[in-house]
Amino acid sequence: MANNSGDVRLQINAMTRKFLTEADALLDGYEIVLENEIRHRGLRLPSPDKPVSIHSVSVFPAELGHSDLDAVKRFLDENRDYRFDLFSIHLARDALSGISTGRLMPISYNRSTLDVMAASISKIAKAVSLPLLIENVSEYYQCIDAEMDALDFLHELSSRTGTSILFDVNNFLINTANFGGNIERWQEFISHGRVREIHLAGNRMVAGYAVDTHDSPVSEDALMIVRTITQQASGPITVVLERDANLGGSGDLLSELSRVRDALSV
Repeated sequence: MANNSGDVRLQINAMTRKFLTEADALLDGYEIVLENEIRHRGLRLPSPDKPVSIHSVSVFPAELGHSDLDAVKRFLDENRDYRFDLFSIHLARDALSGISTGRLMPISYNRSTLDVMAASISKIAKAVSLPLLIENVSEYYQCIDAEMDALDFLHELSSRTGTSILFDVNNFLINTANFGGNIERWQEFISHGRVREIHLAGNRMVAGYAVDTHDSPVSEDALMIVRTITQQASGPITVVLERDANLGGSGDLLSELSRVRDALSV
């Protein structure tokens, strides 16, 4: 058993970028959203020597035909002076009848989908030339033709392709709140040893449903889970804080990062 107390990162977006200079001393690295940085046309981070993980919101293994892998390769080449070390994608789709919705939607957790995604992931991994991670998403409906749940599907896909897992703790808690299930299920899931990165964020209740809003503090339940995962991990775990809105100033962000660091150091 290892006690991994390091590698805390912040996901960079329009909100957190305002306070990045003040927060930098609390960060071991950064996470960028690929599509945001492509639009900005020029990656700028306070400490170019720190590792940078890449998170994509447009590369979907369930719909590889809609993914612009050439744009990914161009971005990596144009910014090769940075220390990119991880590339993550979602266990989701965003198209209905071939038309992009701009939303992360759950897939059908069955053998047919598993075969399609496994073939696509090998192509994505070859294109990015970085360790590839697959993330569980928050769900607000479930497909009726599922043959397994999301965590079993993710584990099997990871095992078949050799990829690691980005475990979004907040998404797991949201799905458990909305659809029921054993809240302790995460302990069985992490025992397989394939989790390489964790996302932490806040959520809120909307019309009786837990919603992944990224606009509130991380819950104590989420911090407890990430603490246990990092303590039990046999290797390094990257922990990324996501916060998209409702930051009153740099103090709010620094407080959240300190809570994450304190949770990992216990």
